[in-house]
Amino acid sequence: MGFFNSRSRFRSFNFYGVTVSFLGMLTLIELEGRLEAQVQVSASNTSPLPAWCLPPDVEADLDYRIRCLNDEIGAHARYREYEEARELQKQAVEITEKLAGPKHFRSIIQRQSLLEFEQLCTLDKTGREEFQKAANWTTDAIKTIHEQDFGDAADRLEKADKILARLLRPDSPSIIRCDQFLTLAYGLKNDFDKAKLYGTKSLEMIGRTNGEDSPDFVNQLGILGGALEASNDLEHAEPMLRRAIKDAERLGGRHDPGVAQNLQRLGNVLQKRKKFAEAEAAWREAIALSVNFDMSVEREAVHSYRGLTEIYCEQGKYGDAEECIRRALELDERAFGTWHLFVTVDLDRYAALLRTVKRTEEAERMEARAKQIRARIEENKKLARKRALQELLGEKSDF
Repeated sequence: MGFFNSRSRFRSFNFYGVTVSFLGMLTLIELEGRLEAQVQVSASNTSPLPAWCLPPDVEADLDYRIRCLNDEIGAHARYREYEEARELQKQAVEITEKLAGPKHFRSIIQRQSLLEFEQLCTLDKTGREEFQKAANWTTDAIKTIHEQDFGDAADRLEKADKILARLLRPDSPSIIRCDQFLTLAYGLKNDFDKAKLYGTKSLEMIGRTNGEDSPDFVNQLGILGGALEASNDLEHAEPMLRRAIKDAERLGGRHDPGVAQNLQRLGNVLQKRKKFAEAEAAWREAIALSVNFDMSVEREAVHSYRGLTEIYCEQGKYGDAEECIRRALELDERAFGTWHLFVTVDLDRYAALLRTVKRTEEAERMEARAKQIRARIEENKKLARKRALQELLGEKSDF
């Protein structure tokens, strides 16, 4: 079995990054599956190992030992027993440095975690309670992103970020992670200026702490490039995305998902810059690369299909456009189910295309279905808020 078929290889990577397509809008809940899918390429792939990879036997040993330690560290951290967690984290640093080497990015990440525990050990009872509150807000924000309430998620993360800024150093992993979540939340909320702000901040911190050769930095480079494109800062977005593609290929090979992700983002930039032939080529390549991955990653091709739909419509190639938007809809339904907000984006675009070609009745059916999905989502949000309020009142009544 080839290296790229080892499903466990990426499971224990402590990426502080949000390994998602910024415009693809994969939720944070899918992070683990997204990382696992990174190795689901053809068994016949004979590319050399990525620059940051360890020999398979060393990787497996390191994964197992760190995973066992992480379970204990997490248990102590949840009970604010940071001194005990710190001692275990020291063991994690020693093991990683011994097996991977002190300069490997995984060793750097483990040392950063140790520094954070050192800071947490200096906090008094109030400070520890504040840190736990920030951690809870971050966890809740991830849940609300999954529930597609992006504004609420951003508000919770902003509160968490302010607390963490008071308690920890700016380069602490928890702050970097919170800033990356804020990049995602504001991007999904279509507040691209704030997404760019937090994306820039987290990229600078990752470069300073993990180095610009780390997979986490390259991943964040692409996310920020997506934010720049969305805010129409095309002059800076294009070179950043081209660098992200080049670095992702250098670190992980041509079939690294980061290559396909950033080709899709680059296509958006090129389309806005009226470089339609280049945009089409970038999207077609992103789609071709995405078929190497499992379902959760293949749907990243959705946005390439949407971009192609727009280009073909502008050129009057409505048959090609319909084929692309139909494929985008199929991928979204397969990845998220038929009642997801992302499906409504495809339905709206499909309906607009159908109206353009005077197929009004079909367009109306698409629009009605999109409206029904949005109504159900809003109802689910109300029910979720009602349950949260009931749980809160129930907890208070117990005291």
